[in-house]
Amino acid sequence: MYQAYRLHFEKRLAVYPRPQPSSEAAKNAWNAPQDDVEGLGLPIAWQIPGWSETTARRIVLDELRSRVEKNGIDLHIEFLDQREDFVLSRDRSLKDRKLCTIKTADPKFFSNLVIAPSALHFVILSPELLTTIDDPSLFLVLMGGTSSPARQLSILERMTNAMRRRFFLFFMAHSALPATPDLWPFDDSHFITNPSLVDQIEICLIVTLAYFADLAEEQIMRLVGASFVEGREPWKQWERALKRQWKDKLVSDESDGWTVVEKDDLGSIRLV
Repeated sequence: MYQAYRLHFEKRLAVYPRPQPSSEAAKNAWNAPQDDVEGLGLPIAWQIPGWSETTARRIVLDELRSRVEKNGIDLHIEFLDQREDFVLSRDRSLKDRKLCTIKTADPKFFSNLVIAPSALHFVILSPELLTTIDDPSLFLVLMGGTSSPARQLSILERMTNAMRRRFFLFFMAHSALPATPDLWPFDDSHFITNPSLVDQIEICLIVTLAYFADLAEEQIMRLVGASFVEGREPWKQWERALKRQWKDKLVSDESDGWTVVEKDDLGSIRLV
């Protein structure tokens, strides 16, 4: 810690984000983990799922099972770490069945699904979360609409949706790029529908705790005068994601403050 203090505050070396453990998804990541050919060091350990991720996994999988059954779209979640894969299928004997495959090394994959304001928000942010979706349009069909009849949202659900909006606006406040039009306005209902009262409480806690954790991280960094490598701050993940969305629309115009984004600098995952 003392050496880290000297490097940052005396030598002015910026803070690098924690690299992810070595995996297929992390190979093209910015600050990708290096292969220890000689076997001299110890690899970065995978994060053990905490309460939020474990709870979110149970809630999300229950919702996905009902959606797979209703929409007739199978889902394969392939984890690129030590976690067990999930295959959700209505009838594996059907030859014409549709299959959506998700590959991820995100240690908070299920939590991020719960936190995302909508399925589209998750799809756009997924490259920043070490997640690839082989057919985003099929994923949006699977997660679109509701898996149960329309109903009035409870107070807890409205509170959670408000917190999701506030969380998204927190990221947008740190983005030099505006959100694309398809991200506005937010839907009144989330793709996790008809949760029990206990689930509603847990979902609200997951979103709220994540929001205040990210807010506290930013405030602590500012308080101690520490700084990340420019553009790699955790609270700028949506700016990096939006660079991908706007990459065909950005023009060089100093009067409007727009700049051209190079192909290899469109986010945390390098584009090949």
